[in-house]
Amino acid sequence: MALHIYRVLVRGRFDDLDPNVRAALIAGATDHDVVLAEFTTTGTLTYEPAVAFFTFRVEVRASGDDPSAVATAAAEAAEAKAVDYLSTRSIGFRDMSVVAADMADVWRD
Repeated sequence: MALHIYRVLVRGRFDDLDPNVRAALIAGATDHDVVLAEFTTTGTLTYEPAVAFFTFRVEVRASGDDPSAVATAAAEAAEAKAVDYLSTRSIGFRDMSVVAADMADVWRD
């Protein structure tokens, strides 16, 4: 079984934010600037001070021989991590989309 390392972007919109959550996001915006973004196994949230859109970057390792199935599993795992991250912080969200890139593809001709 082959190991695949995916870098996954989960993009979405903030939605129905409590005023205190919005204020906390605005106050922390410089710590979540895209310039500081990393792909980590726990995930990194980036957004602008306008608090309209976000990107959650996460690295997912998955094993399997069917590239399509592994890519789907990696995307689902990343989306679940994003949902968990946002939900545990009471951050409302909607319109999420997921794009996963197998890092092995970067080195293929």
